[in-house]
Amino acid sequence: MDPLRPFRIVLLELPNRLVMAPVKTGYGTGSGEVTYRHEAYYLHRAERGIGSIIVEPLFIDPVEKNILSSSVFHPTITLRDCRSRLGGNTRK
Repeated sequence: MDPLRPFRIVLLELPNRLVMAPVKTGYGTGSGEVTYRHEAYYLHRAERGIGSIIVEPLFIDPVEKNILSSSVFHPTITLRDCRSRLGGNTRK
């Protein structure tokens, strides 16, 4: 099994078996929003061939976050919104 060859998991096709483990960047704003620095961090890794990226912990309730710079999941932000903010440079 070659870790650099594309493979499929049910309906998900990945370019390779390389997986980036979650890393707490602390790039979020005090209100928990993702910043362009945050986006650039993940985009930089995606452009260099990582097959899958596990993002850092996100908080569902902003009241419960334990670190000022932690990101908060915003259910109103869709994948389309993320692609739009990144200029459409995300993998489908």
